[in-house]
Parts: sequence; structure tokens; C-alpha cells
Amino acid sequence: MRLFSWIKKKWIGYTCYSIIFAVIMLYYLFPSEIFQNLLVLSAEKMVPTLDFSIKGVSPSFPSGLRLEQVGISKKGGENFDLFRADLLSFNVNIVSLIKKRYECLIISKAYGGDLTGNILFKSKTIKGPYDISMDFSDIDINKTALPLLFERQLEAILNGTATYSGEREKSFREGEGQADFIFTDVIVMLQQPIFGLEMVALDQVSLKTELKNRKLILKNIEFSGDIMKGSMTGSISLSSNIMMSRINLKAIIEPLEGLDPTIKMLIQNTLKGGKLSFSITGTIQAPQPNFT
Repeated sequence: MRLFSWIKKKWIGYTCYSIIFAVIMLYYLFPSEIFQNLLVLSAEKMVPTLDFSIKGVSPSFPSGLRLEQVGISKKGGENFDLFRADLLSFNVNIVSLIKKRYECLIISKAYGGDLTGNILFKSKTIKGPYDISMDFSDIDINKTALPLLFERQLEAILNGTATYSGEREKSFREGEGQADFIFTDVIVMLQQPIFGLEMVALDQVSLKTELKNRKLILKNIEFSGDIMKGSMTGSISLSSNIMMSRINLKAIIEPLEGLDPTIKMLIQNTLKGGKLSFSITGTIQAPQPNFT
């Protein structure tokens, strides 16, 4: 009996040693350059309209890959990255494989903050429908592609959550999703001066939105700063060219003590009950404010 127990412990020890040795050898002998090229080619085959770049690849314990300096840009388009991450780590959920579904956990360092979440493929292949859930922490908007896309100064720190359900064969706007975001230390350069204001600085902007039927529904936007506070609701009908998407927004602004006296005089006649109501139509590229 003691001999059997000794043999059992011995084989357990050998097994653990073999696993540890295999993991160490995998890390030291991991074919980084081969995997790097393979991942780029596979990604560009899946999404032929985009270019992908990766500076380094290594294993990520227990069942994934760690990518360094990841860049995604539009093929033949603007000369900047639509997305860039210092670190992007993927780990496959082993339990999901047993259930014949694919779930991938994501951890990323990007734009001075952190992105974490998961992707769940509902069928037995990654070509099927999928669900994405993401958490955003301290993302510096000024470091993203948004200021370049909108061709104006945009500054803010983003925190919040977002979910999305879609299919790889369909465009993003055909999916469904929700987002709950909070932006702090916001600075927005206006498309054109309004009542002498060329830029708006706000302490905080909270946003609740839903994507459905190719329309981004802005359920509620609340903002506040030294010069104003207010709210906004409406929708954006999404176009294949995002800048040509049609907007239909209604807003109410309450001027505060910090507003320049000259501007106060300009808007005095348009105030109702101490508040300014207006709508915004047109497109994202060329918004048209209408004061009522």
C-alpha cells in the first residue's frame, strides 16, 4: 500500500514537472515572428478593408496570446490608426470550449487607460453571431483617432461600459448595443462659433445611448461646467460614411455665473425661463444648430 502511494506521488510529481517544463520551454522557444505574421495575415483576410500591425507576440497564461503595439488602420485611407494599443491580451475561456462555444477574455492598455471585456461567439465558429462586453477606464480621448476623424480639438477622459451584438458578415450599424459613458475634463472645439463661443469646456458629460435599426438613440445626455449646464436627447441615423450620418438632437442649456457677460447679453432675448432651447440637425460633418 505504501509502495503504491509512493509510486502515485512520484508520477504526480513527474507530471507537474513536465507541465511546468513544457510551459517554460514554450515561453522561451515561442515562435513570435511566425505567429505575428500569421495573425496579421489572418486578420486582414477576415477584414480586407483594414490594415493590421503587431510589433510583438508572446504566450499569455493560461490559454492566450499577448500582443504588443497593435495598430488598426483603414486600407488606403487616412494616414493614422483607427485603433492603437500598447498591449492587447486575449485568453480563451477553456470552459466555453467544452460547451462548444468560443469565449475570449480581453485585457488592453491603450490611450493611457485600460480596456477589459470579453467576446462570446454564439455558434461553434467565430464566423457566427457574437456578443461583446467592454469596460473603459481612464481612456484619454485626445490620444484616440476621434480628434483626427472629426478634424477638431476633442479632449476628455472616458469611463464607462458598452455592449454590442452583431455578425461578422454584416456592418457595425446593423448590430444592437448599449453604452453608459461618463466623460470628464471635456473640451470641444465647435464647428463654427455660437454666440461668440469657439470652444466649450465642461467638467462632466454623462451619456446613455442605444444602437438599434441602424440608429444611435441618445436616451439622455447631461452636462455641466463653469459656464453652463444642460441636457440633450435625440438620435443619429448612421450612414456607411460615419461623418455623413444624419443627426436630430434637442438640447436645453442653462447659462451659469461663469459665462462671459458679453455672451450673456447676446443670448438674453432667446432665454425662456432662464434657459436656452435649441435643436441640431444636418450631419456629423456639418451640424446645423437651430435656436427656438
